[in-house]
Amino acid sequence: MVEAGRRFDFKRCLGAGGFGEVYLASMTSASGVETEVAVKMLHEGLDPRSQAVQRLRDEGRLLGTLNHPSVLKVHDLVLLDGRVALVMEYVPGLDLEQCVELAQPIGLRAGLEVIGRVADALHIAYTSDGPDGQPLRLVHRDIKPPNVRIGQHGEVKVLDFGIAKAADARREAKTQTSVMIGSPWYMAPERFDGKNDGAPADVYALGCSLYEVAARGGRLFSELSSREHFLLALDPAAHDAHVREHLRPLDIPGDVRWLLDRMLAYDALERPTTHEVAEQVEDLAEAVGGETLRRWCKALDWPPLPELDGMLVGRVVTEARLSALTSSGLAGETSPPTEGGTFAMSLPPAGEVADPGSTGASLPPPPSLPAASLPTFDASELDVAERRKETEARKSAEVRRASEVLERGTPQAPRKGREVVPASSRRRSTPPPAPVANRRSARPVPVLNHLIVPGVVATVGLSVLGLFGFFFLVCLAAGA
Repeated sequence: MVEAGRRFDFKRCLGAGGFGEVYLASMTSASGVETEVAVKMLHEGLDPRSQAVQRLRDEGRLLGTLNHPSVLKVHDLVLLDGRVALVMEYVPGLDLEQCVELAQPIGLRAGLEVIGRVADALHIAYTSDGPDGQPLRLVHRDIKPPNVRIGQHGEVKVLDFGIAKAADARREAKTQTSVMIGSPWYMAPERFDGKNDGAPADVYALGCSLYEVAARGGRLFSELSSREHFLLALDPAAHDAHVREHLRPLDIPGDVRWLLDRMLAYDALERPTTHEVAEQVEDLAEAVGGETLRRWCKALDWPPLPELDGMLVGRVVTEARLSALTSSGLAGETSPPTEGGTFAMSLPPAGEVADPGSTGASLPPPPSLPAASLPTFDASELDVAERRKETEARKSAEVRRASEVLERGTPQAPRKGREVVPASSRRRSTPPPAPVANRRSARPVPVLNHLIVPGVVATVGLSVLGLFGFFFLVCLAAGA
């Protein structure tokens, strides 16, 4: 239960997505202390048992558990104007994607510093102990430049733990089996089956983010269609060739290229750990030289916040009690629905991948915070296990058909108008046919036919010859 009395003065809308909106607000406590906060508001009318509410509660609990300067701080989970909201610290600044696209973009050294801090935060998230004393084993699952916030004073914050996975039985939101969740352009190959989303997948996503810094905003897989990207994830040789082809033209030191090549390795076991990445980029940043992150932030002319429409802008709302939604308050729950190009999709058996821009039936609208121009996938053709099973079954059927043809000899052409059923798919509801010898013995053989016909022919022939002989004798007698 949350103490009532805090007021929230909503100043502007920072972003919107499928989950709801995020606002900049001034929070005033009952004692008059004022704090600038970011408030993530879910859509009104959501069932407290819905995945959206459960994910938000999970996110708040996970963020409350972690203690790292690059992990966003959470203040509370509250009820505002009948809507569930997560109150977090507000960090004025831009996300990494926006920093790369500026006229004065972030440099390689500053970018390496950002990647190092994110890697260190991910390492702490994975190795920190939870309330039960066991390691959290937390995997973010949606690392990408829009989810890395850079503050005006050089702070780095990892955002959006809403779809994070942890070894914590108290999580309320459950990800179903064969569900792929995340942002496609940053997914490791092993994640395309919806099952393998361990810590190495976060390293891969971090490598994709570092590539964008080095390439001045160019994405590693941006020129591929969703189908081509999926097929690339199935082919280790083609994948590694694609990565090295895109790393070759980058104007970066060889050590940075080598690190990128390792982080983007197809085999998850060949990638460095988040702890190794954090240590290596720290050394590389000093060797690369150039403007540090703090100096770049200090020299940057930060653009103003965008003016976005929001239902609560200009309103002052007093928090209500959460007893109707939770009996454990913030200390036991978290995780919002998807946002910023992120989605969760159920993976049905094989189908066709839609072109970028199509949205699966289970996906919420994908506007981001801030908006990220990421494609969305149709949820079909992404179940790798099903595709492999179908391929193996098809090959087995072909082998069986070939074996049957060899055993029976060359098959006769089917009669016109009759459907041909493959031998491998015929149901044997009756016993197999008897051997050939049995079939012949079971049917009477027409032996008399072989004797009668030649006799008749011989009789007719003799009769004809007799007639000719008779006429010959008559003619001889007449001549005499």
